Amino acid sequence: MNEKLKVYLIKINYEIQKNTLKEFLNISIINHCMKYKLCRKQYDSLYAFYILRKIYLNEFNIDINNFELKENEYGKPYFDNLYFNISNSMNYIAIAISKKEVGIDIEFLFNIKEKKEYERFILTKKELAEFSLIEDKRKYLLTKWCQKESYFKFKGTGIDFQSLKINIKKKGLFKYLNLNDDLACIYIYCKYNLNDFVIDLNYN
Repeated sequence: MNEKLKVYLIKINYEIQKNTLKEFLNISIINHCMKYKLCRKQYDSLYAFYILRKIYLNEFNIDINNFELKENEYGKPYFDNLYFNISNSMNYIAIAISKKEVGIDIEFLFNIKEKKEYERFILTKKELAEFSLIEDKRKYLLTKWCQKESYFKFKGTGIDFQSLKINIKKKGLFKYLNLNDDLACIYIYCKYNLNDFVIDLNYN
């Protein structure tokens, strides 16, 4: 790869048949995607790996179908010696490809509820104190959720109630975008000290 980090944002094309996506992917990838109970989640996962294969083929001359998709003990998918991460929200998929471990999350403001139980679920005591002083509370919640989700995907440990209650000192990178007539946040953690990242919108 010529760059340390590449980020892609793709709007899902639901006109492609699920079986067509399966024909483009190897059995280890298909089995991973079909573990989801909801048909929509299965499709979104298949579509994400369909795009991931196109990216690796077109930009890096690597065919991920020549690799077995494995999962770590927490369920994070990986290929040996390839570093990528995928996030999905509503009808968009965000993909990060790096030379080292990486985590990415995308979320929409529409999905963030400004409720006390939601605040207490996401925020630590320190963050709750900051939250009480902030005017745009839903945007703060959106950003914190994406930060924590991407951080623990970067670590590969998954996310649960206990991990959400940790103050994360390491800063990642994030951007806000207007998508679906809504505010979306994309947050990234990687092992490089980067000041910014560019989002590629060319894949569909």
